[in-house]
Amino acid sequence: AESVKIGVTISKTSAAAEMDEELQKRIFFYVDAPKTNISVEQPDEGEGETETPDIQIETAKRIYLATSAPHNYTYTILPGQQLVMNELYYNDMPLKWEWVYDMLGYYFRGTVNPEAEEDQVSIDEYVRPIEYDYEKAVFDNNQESETYQQLISIGTTTVKEYLTQISASDGYAGSIDIEKAVIVEDKVYYPAEVDDKGYGMWAYLCTQEEIKEAKAYDQELAQSDDANSEEGMNATATIILTAHNVPAKVESVNTEAALKEALEDKDTDIVQLSTDILSGTTLDLHEGEKVIDLNGYTLQYTGTETQYDFVTVADGASLTIANGQVDGTTQSTAFAANKTKAFNVIDGNLILSNVKVTEFDVGVCTEDMKAEESGDSNVQITNCDIYAKQIALFVQGNGAATEDVTKVIVYGSKLESEYYIAVSGQGNDDRWGTELVLAETEVYGYYSAVYLPQRSSVTTISKVETQESL
Repeated sequence: AESVKIGVTISKTSAAAEMDEELQKRIFFYVDAPKTNISVEQPDEGEGETETPDIQIETAKRIYLATSAPHNYTYTILPGQQLVMNELYYNDMPLKWEWVYDMLGYYFRGTVNPEAEEDQVSIDEYVRPIEYDYEKAVFDNNQESETYQQLISIGTTTVKEYLTQISASDGYAGSIDIEKAVIVEDKVYYPAEVDDKGYGMWAYLCTQEEIKEAKAYDQELAQSDDANSEEGMNATATIILTAHNVPAKVESVNTEAALKEALEDKDTDIVQLSTDILSGTTLDLHEGEKVIDLNGYTLQYTGTETQYDFVTVADGASLTIANGQVDGTTQSTAFAANKTKAFNVIDGNLILSNVKVTEFDVGVCTEDMKAEESGDSNVQITNCDIYAKQIALFVQGNGAATEDVTKVIVYGSKLESEYYIAVSGQGNDDRWGTELVLAETEVYGYYSAVYLPQRSSVTTISKVETQESL
């Protein structure tokens, strides 16, 4: 079995999309990806020695796109899946862009070499912005100082402390070390991910004078006749897509024991059912990435507990289930405090594609407020039919525990509740901070189709049909 990985990169400087350099510093493209782990491979210790395992360096919350392959975002498409990326709706992480009005600094890919006879600083592309509270910024205004016009601190945070903070989640394997800064013509460049020849990703903080000049440029641009004309300002970038098949190790299973064993096997990529499987206990995934290909068969819960999670995805793990049915048993016939959930996601990643979920009290539930280490789940539901006695989709974030939000995307599906609400999320003070997308989806509820009284949360509805179940 093979899946397809689609890599997405952006060019702002290609022949087909030549963007003005000043705009390149202000317009950036990215994908929100709060669970993208950045790691490096350690060299072998030598013959006969135990190989040192990979070491996780950081977890990037946002992937900024550039033309080089190491700085892209990758979508994985399984057999039978589709990738929908539309301006109004999507079924995977959307490609976004931002305009930086106050240009305070940026990462760029290029070379910094003070020993070169010419072109000591060569910039290939501007990759991501650096932003801070400019109102709290303190600059060196001593004209006799070597650091004249340079940023000294942001409130009580020194430049070294600030660079250490942003380096912890910038998505690059290296760490910014202020002691290794390179000075060229009174400008300071900080290596983020650079080779021994000075080429790679650099961080640069604008001088006070550069910031003032950038503000003047922005104001002039906003007030110019060209910017206010019918044509407006044109800035074009090229989206580059590269696709390749990814071979995977497939383990065929026909019993509950074999299914659990395959999920625990780190070498197995896809667990494929060869028959219907009955399971009376939970299926837990707390690490790694796994795919369950139902292969047209049914995975059935046979337990009798009234409060039970059949499949749990937690602690940053990722699970994809596709092409079949997940069936449960339920003892309730109306709303009750105890619920049997088909899928419970706690700081995890869940993809359901071409799956029919039936006979559970709750179909899919996110409970990020219960995460031992606060995190935000990502759930994608595409071409699925989720029928539940009480709630088909329960969406709960973790409040103020993290800056990111719990994301749930439903596309081309049907969500139905027999006795209660199809899509629900309590408004408790610790459960807000969610982003829900319902696109080209049928939502049927008994009392209500959608009930999400949550602050600091966003719900996007596009081409959705709703009505009472009865």
